[in-house]
Amino acid sequence: MKNIIVLGASGSIGSQSIDLLINLKRKFNLIGVSVGENIDFLKTRIIPNFNLKYVCVKNENDYLTLKELYKDIKFFHGDNGLISLTKVEECDVILNALVGFIGVMPSISALKNNKKLFLANKESLVVAGEIIKKIVGRRKMIYPIDSEHAAITKCLKNVNKKNLKTIYLTCSGGPFFFLSKKKFKDIKLKDALNHPTYKMGKKITIDSSTLMNKAFEIIEAHYLFNVGAKKIKVKVDKKSYVHSFIELKNGDFKLSVGKPDMHIQIADCLSFFKTKNKEFKDTEINTLSNYKFYEVDKNKFPCLKYGYLVIKNKGISGLVLNAANEIAVEAFLYGLISYVDINRIIGKILTMYNLKEELNEKNLVKLNQKVRIDTSNLIKNKEF
Repeated sequence: MKNIIVLGASGSIGSQSIDLLINLKRKFNLIGVSVGENIDFLKTRIIPNFNLKYVCVKNENDYLTLKELYKDIKFFHGDNGLISLTKVEECDVILNALVGFIGVMPSISALKNNKKLFLANKESLVVAGEIIKKIVGRRKMIYPIDSEHAAITKCLKNVNKKNLKTIYLTCSGGPFFFLSKKKFKDIKLKDALNHPTYKMGKKITIDSSTLMNKAFEIIEAHYLFNVGAKKIKVKVDKKSYVHSFIELKNGDFKLSVGKPDMHIQIADCLSFFKTKNKEFKDTEINTLSNYKFYEVDKNKFPCLKYGYLVIKNKGISGLVLNAANEIAVEAFLYGLISYVDINRIIGKILTMYNLKEELNEKNLVKLNQKVRIDTSNLIKNKEF
């Protein structure tokens, strides 16, 4: 039995993980969670079902109230509290389902403290891929939860990496895939939040519509599978049945196919990908000819190129990209900029930095804050 702590337990991936852990008590002992501001979820969904020892909340007031209410649980709060959870000695596995930059330092800390990492936080590898690569070395410590990377992990099982030709990351293409580029200037928030296949948080839904989410996944694939940018390509599957696939040098393809249900990917990760599921699951569609893949129009979705830009430049490029994107998407959500302004702002910010500058743990947080301020000022002054 493994002792596990779930960061971001009340979010989309986190709450689905909690659903599964309730029925996996012979394999995992949930000893801790972070829940941000969702105290009701903690009280009604987690505490009644698990014998918790550690909890981190966002606000100090919640921390002060809860530690008096639950004397048997050790409480933490804020960013430092998240780091404290990753250092709990009896913890074997950290499941990081935090959204955004806030999940980066906990991933680094978990790995430095020799915890296995079930990773759903995209920003960890996007921002700090080189740092994490040095910490992990050749050890198998990271297990991806994202449907695309979980799919590739399964497809690569029993495959000699020398025989790998291409990794194909699939995506739905979002709600605007068939929309004329001329109409992008008229896109409204409600349209961008209408994802065709998955129900997710607002930020990641916007990222999926711009394909920035896929750019992030290109970077993640580079670090997770140790492959160059030329071996990573993107295809669109509008039905989201093909989670991702690989092509071998002998012309064979291996696909991971199934319903668009994240419970399946999380369950595979929780098994350390030791499940005996078939590499090709033909679910509800019975012939390969029924799968239709589309190429991405890079003029309509310019954000996709940033994934390759980060792999090429390394350094601080992933951090700058992520920070600029977070602020730009937030501004769009608040109605401060238009949909097409998101890419314009990101492109402008990327030109303001030496992207190859070395990134380290000491300058990471401070630099992230600087880029966010620069992006906010750019938006405020309409300099994009």
